[in-house]
Amino acid sequence: MIGIGWHPKKHSTAGARAGQQLLTIGKSIRPGQRVRLLYMHGGEVQAWDMPQTVDPRRVDRARYYELAVRAASSVFWPMGIPEADLRAWLQGGIQLAFDFALPAGKRHILLRPREEEKEWARLFQPIFVGCVSNAP
Repeated sequence: MIGIGWHPKKHSTAGARAGQQLLTIGKSIRPGQRVRLLYMHGGEVQAWDMPQTVDPRRVDRARYYELAVRAASSVFWPMGIPEADLRAWLQGGIQLAFDFALPAGKRHILLRPREEEKEWARLFQPIFVGCVSNAP
């Protein structure tokens, strides 16, 4: 029984709301099935598999920015970079220091843009050795 004050947009997960959209157009879904969706402005969602096209202006870019920052934070936090520093860097407020990757005695490295990617690969190469599988 649904109580007074219950509203599907406020009390259902985004996945459940997207799943309901698919059910209304006759697509079948199973309980627990992952339903791909887009976050839209105003707290709305749209199931990825809906037949109509999405107006890109309705996509909630701020929500995706937050999701991307949280994902990046989980990668950089073990390297000593807190989420607050990552956010400040993304807004242009600070330059991140990757002290753990610099050779002993080096305080910073400033490179031309073309050389930067090659240098990062060299600095991080020892960290990623063994992480990449060559399996077919």
